[in-house]
Amino acid sequence: MWSLIQDGDISSWQKRAYEGGANIFQLPSWLEAFKEIGYLKPIYLKYDDGQKLGYCGLLEAKMAFVKIGLVSNGPVAINDFDPAEITASLVQYLKDNNYTAIRFSGEHTATLLQNLSADLVHEESFPFYKDIRNHFIVYKQETPEDVKSGFSSTAKRLINKITKDENYKLIIDDKGEHLKEVYELFMRVSERKHFAYRPMNSYKALFNYNDTEHAYASLFLCYHLEKLVNAIVIIRDKNNSIYMSGGLDIALIDNNTSPSFYLHYQAMLNEFYTRYTSRYNLVYTPGKFGEFKTRFHPEKIEGPKPVTVVLNKWKYNLYSNTMLRFAPKIKRIAKNLLNR
Repeated sequence: MWSLIQDGDISSWQKRAYEGGANIFQLPSWLEAFKEIGYLKPIYLKYDDGQKLGYCGLLEAKMAFVKIGLVSNGPVAINDFDPAEITASLVQYLKDNNYTAIRFSGEHTATLLQNLSADLVHEESFPFYKDIRNHFIVYKQETPEDVKSGFSSTAKRLINKITKDENYKLIIDDKGEHLKEVYELFMRVSERKHFAYRPMNSYKALFNYNDTEHAYASLFLCYHLEKLVNAIVIIRDKNNSIYMSGGLDIALIDNNTSPSFYLHYQAMLNEFYTRYTSRYNLVYTPGKFGEFKTRFHPEKIEGPKPVTVVLNKWKYNLYSNTMLRFAPKIKRIAKNLLNR
């Protein structure tokens, strides 16, 4: 009972899946941006047998003789029925449509796949794009002060200092009107740190489904003396707000206090008390930036490893012995090309 969702119906399914509690990585507001990156194609499917209703957003990767589907935190049962049942029917649909394998990821993966009799591979079957597995979660509290009280003394002190500094100004942009300015900031940071951001149009696509009722992405900008010095991109579903990208231009701050703690704190307040999500995910990262994030005292949650359902054994084995075998080298080449 699975079928493709036509382009004209994607917007209505965005809202339907959102209201049904779908994770952000299932929503078109996230997946559509991959059209601007190039090598992954978003596919939207619906399940409807007259009584049961389901949805799945996936990314399709085609490479020579293989076609792999990447399903993160899905599929979604829109009305009340067994999610393992809908997953089994999705697997059969994708097999009938010549997929070589499907990589499932997310916290409920084991439950979704429990009734499958297909071959399961507990390895990274598509290392060219990895989902977020390590989360840094700050939870909504009763009041903004309660949220801040859970931070380190350093974070609280710097937030209070920036709050009182009239030279700093905050802007929250739910329409993406300041995206060009934000992306210019990102490019300055990219040049200094020697790493690549996503294409600008892929950020622009995040705002395509925003309307007066819902905003699935927002920009948070901090200006010092009228110059943009710090900006972050937040994406959200009904329950979760996720820090996606950010940049801080230390050259424009000079010897002044960095507004980074303040900007994330203001973003948390907007997410918890205006957008009514309950979790702000800073996303775990190692190194110096990871140390910065620990000052918010987030809970670290490590998600399960992805599981691959093999639908065509000989094609998958051939793929495993060729492209997967040389994946590290392929990724290095791709990264060098992006950085250029």
